[in-house]
Amino acid sequence: MEVPDAVSSSPSSFSSLATAWGLLRCILSSCSSGEPRRAPPPPEAEMWAELRFSRFLAGNSEDGDVNNGTPPDWLDAKKLARARELHLQYWPLMNNAQVMSLFLSFAFFENTKPLLYTGRSDTPPRARRRYLETALHVHTWALGDIWKPGDPAYRSADIVRGMHRAVGSLLDARDLSRIAHPGQLPPKVRTCGLAPAAEEGSGGGEVAEESLLEVEEGVGPSERGGFCPGPVISQRGMAATQWFFVGLIVLHPDKFGLGHLSDDDLESFVHLWRSIGHRLGVAERHNLCAGSLEQVRALMRLVERQYLVPQLERPQDDWEAMSLALYDGLGEVFSMCRYSVWRYYLLHDVLEVETADAYRSMGWRDYWRYLFLRGIYRLANQDQQVHASIRNTAKEEFKNGAEAEDFSKQLMYVFDII
Repeated sequence: MEVPDAVSSSPSSFSSLATAWGLLRCILSSCSSGEPRRAPPPPEAEMWAELRFSRFLAGNSEDGDVNNGTPPDWLDAKKLARARELHLQYWPLMNNAQVMSLFLSFAFFENTKPLLYTGRSDTPPRARRRYLETALHVHTWALGDIWKPGDPAYRSADIVRGMHRAVGSLLDARDLSRIAHPGQLPPKVRTCGLAPAAEEGSGGGEVAEESLLEVEEGVGPSERGGFCPGPVISQRGMAATQWFFVGLIVLHPDKFGLGHLSDDDLESFVHLWRSIGHRLGVAERHNLCAGSLEQVRALMRLVERQYLVPQLERPQDDWEAMSLALYDGLGEVFSMCRYSVWRYYLLHDVLEVETADAYRSMGWRDYWRYLFLRGIYRLANQDQQVHASIRNTAKEEFKNGAEAEDFSKQLMYVFDII
């Protein structure tokens, strides 16, 4: 599982005078996004979340696929149907949150190590293809039936699951200490033990070991330290990746133009990702979306504040290079996808952490782009009509980018639906 595409909107998307005036007010306003802060979760939910968080941390020793083969009895058809409706209406803004979460993912060497091994995300062209392809898979899962044999979503889930297993088996069999850097990544890589992360992909050909892996002789596992030994793709890695698809939307919906969603809506969204996680091999005891909405929020908050955010203070060596490859690549497809802008928005507006360096890295043009991005999200919280403009712009840019990559018809069919 990896996380999907960025989406953008341009001034031309907001043609009506009323909408343009509303956007201008949101850009210039110093007020908050309009969503009141939620009350702390009840003590019972916090206790439940702390127990699950402990399991999450311990999941690095468990294989990332527990062979979930049949539909679980907790599947709720009504919630899944509502989640599909929400996806059709709001997928661009959801995708924005999911791509922005990759800043957090790349801070962990255990998350980026399989990406470096496979060499599919280290340059802008490779990163662009990878994450556009991932986005198409996610659309397929959200709009189809991942539990129904013959459905495109079922086949897509099998492809991704098969790739997880193939990459995991390949890397688990290796005693690796160094990673080849065919692209722009710097030669120095912080070495560590086997790392839990999900690596997905299809349509890019077979993995060529000699071009992906580079073994440094004379360096044993004990010298590579940093993480406890375990499977490369573990339950913790899969659950963490699940957070990157769900966490920012559940915890900060107002920061992405989704502040109007009700708790019932968010519960349906969480249920969809519980189902997707289960289908891809996440054990129920590690599934971050298994629980009531209050419980899931409390757990997601713990993962964010105690596991993800602290890592930003000491990101792995390739954090910036991986992020630049992603945003430079997607920036050629989506006009508002800018590395410095999205990084500042995530740190300053969403996570509310120290952002002095991120602010200083922006020129005046990027600061205007930041204000425009923030204004779009604030307007989307207030004006339902703006979502149609966002969808139209996003679909056009996304489709043009996907067509340039020449993806298979099995993936491109989603443009007939969204």
